[in-house]
Amino acid sequence: MTRRFLVAAALAASAGMANAQGAVDPAAMTEGEAVFGQHCAVCHGKEGNAIVDSFPALRGNENLSDAEYVITNLHQGVVVMPPFPTLDDAKMAAVATYVRNSWGNAFGGVAPTEVAAVRATLDPQLPVRTIWDGVYTAEQAARGK
Repeated sequence: MTRRFLVAAALAASAGMANAQGAVDPAAMTEGEAVFGQHCAVCHGKEGNAIVDSFPALRGNENLSDAEYVITNLHQGVVVMPPFPTLDDAKMAAVATYVRNSWGNAFGGVAPTEVAAVRATLDPQLPVRTIWDGVYTAEQAARGK
C-alpha cells in the first residue's frame, strides 16, 4: 500500500469519527487558543482577521475545511508564513482544531493521529526554515547597517 492511501484512509476514518461525534474537544480548543496566541495571533490577529495583507484571515476561511492542508501549512509553512515543525502532534492538532472551530468556523476537530499521518507523507529531507532563521539575507542586513 502506498503512503498516500494509508493517510487518506486514516484521515477518512478520523473524519468520520469526528463527524459522528459532532463535538470538538474543549481541552484541545483551550490548548489550541494558547498555541495560537503564542505563535499565530501576531499575523492572523487574535480574532482571526489578518493584521497585514500578506496573511489571510482565518475567520470564514473555507480552506480550513481541509485538515491536511492546515497541518501541512503549519508544519512546512506557506509563502510568508513560517513553519512550526517543532510543535508536537498534540499541540499541532490543538491549534488546527482551534482555527478550524473559532470565529464562526465549524470544520471539526483534528486528532494527534491525523497530524502524525500527514507528517508521515511529508518529505523530511526538505530544508525547513523557522522564524529563527532570520528574515533578511546577509546582503540586506549589511545594507541596513
